[in-house]
Order: sequence, then structure tokens, then C-alpha cells
Amino acid sequence: MSSAAELRRYDPLVEDDAHYLKSRSVLRLDPRQAPALQRLLTASLDRLESGCVFALHVDHEGTIVADVFIVEFEGDVLIDCDGEDASALKEGLANGGVSVQDVSNDWRVFAELPNQSTSSDGPPFIRVSDPRRRELGARVYRRAEPRESTAWRHQGLYLAHANRLGIPPRSALLRQFGVDPIEAQLHALCALDAVHVSPELAERLREGRGPQRRLLPFRVEPTGLALPDMNGAPLLADEAAIGVAMTRQGLFGLGLVELASWRRALRDGLQVRCAGEPVLVT
Repeated sequence: MSSAAELRRYDPLVEDDAHYLKSRSVLRLDPRQAPALQRLLTASLDRLESGCVFALHVDHEGTIVADVFIVEFEGDVLIDCDGEDASALKEGLANGGVSVQDVSNDWRVFAELPNQSTSSDGPPFIRVSDPRRRELGARVYRRAEPRESTAWRHQGLYLAHANRLGIPPRSALLRQFGVDPIEAQLHALCALDAVHVSPELAERLREGRGPQRRLLPFRVEPTGLALPDMNGAPLLADEAAIGVAMTRQGLFGLGLVELASWRRALRDGLQVRCAGEPVLVT
């Protein structure tokens, strides 16, 4: 039977309602390799001094391999990436001369929204402001414990919040739909520094050329109790496609929208629908 001291150690977790981002993986890097890592990222690691860096790793064709959050902790550099991207990211970094270790079994990734506060008791952990938008709150990294809280919130709730804000979905979806970094508005989320991206992308950033397509949030206005699967379904205005729904969580989704077609639909007062349900693209 556990001692009273051990029980007290786990007590704070019972009241901890942070969003557990179970789909994220954590890689560890020797900080001496940070200069080599910098050459493979689209944002400056100098921002680590302020807590956290959000960046992309792209391949030689400009395809997004992974979006990453990078933090420092007790002499290590930790790289937070989507679990689906971890293997490809490790391979891409290795091709660039950077060796990392997968420590996902040792760490858990959480998100705290601005109105949340989780306990600071127990083993040391990292809490950093989300570098993308203030409304996303903080990211929290904790070492894995043998016992988990039953009060942790499902990551789907956090993803719905991110959809509502127009935050790009997991990198695999961006690749699936061929979304480039500017269409995903990643430059507005501090992920692209002109000196660390390809010459073509840097020129687009300097000139401020707007894309013809853009990732935009939408809200479903349901007509019934159950919502249909919308992932990959077209966004229709009077039966004319203006884009495609990439993902939906709850009532909030993200669509890749043809801007000219969407603006014509707005001008003509046309209702946009997806999988038969009315949606409001914002």
C-alpha cells in the first residue's frame, strides 16, 4: 500500500484539468547541436531566451515535414512534434547532421488555456507561453508519472479551440491538402523568419504577396443532433465549390478556401454548406 507521502505527491493531479496533448511526441537534443539544428528550421532559435520557439522543418522541395515547439530544460533541448511526424523529422534531422533521441515515453505535453491554472506541486516541469497567439495560453511539459489524473481534458477540446482561432492543424493534413506555409498563415504565427526560409518563400514574405487560397476557420450551424463527417468534404456555395474542409472538432473546423470564390459568395449572400450542414466561414 502507498505511503501517505506518496499519496500526497499525486493528490494535485486530481484537480489538474489541463488538456493532455496525447498525439504529440518529444525528442531530446544535445544543446551543442543547436547551431546545426538552426540550419534546418524556419525560425530563429534566439527566441529560446524568451521561453519557446515555434518553427517548421521543411524538406528540399519546401514541403512541411513537421511543425515543432522547442524549449530548454536542465541542459537539454526538447523538441515537441506531432507523433505522426516524429520518424520523418528524426530522419530529416539526421540527414542534416543532427541526432535526436525520442523521449516521448518520459514526457507528456499539455496545453493550458488562459483561464486555466494547473498545480505547480510535484516534480519539476516546464510552462511556457504559446509563441503563436496569446489566446492559446501556455504549453506545459511534465515528466511522465506512474499514475495519471482522471481530470485531464481531452485534446479534442483544445483542437476545437485552435480551429476556432484559425490555427493550422497537424502537419500531416497540411501535406495531404498541399497547403504551403503562407496559405496556412504560419508567417503570422512567428514560424517563418526571412533569413531562415528558402529564397522563394523569403521573396514572397518580403513582397507580401497574398495567396489565392487560405486556411480559414468555420463554425457549423447544425440542423440536427448528430454532425456528419466533414473531413475532406467540399465547402459549397449554391453547389459551387469554394474550398474543402480539412478538419473539424465539435462545431469548429478549418477549411482551405479559394478566396475569390468565397468573396463572391459573400457578395451574393450565398449560404455555405458542408456535408449538407450550414457553415459560417470567417
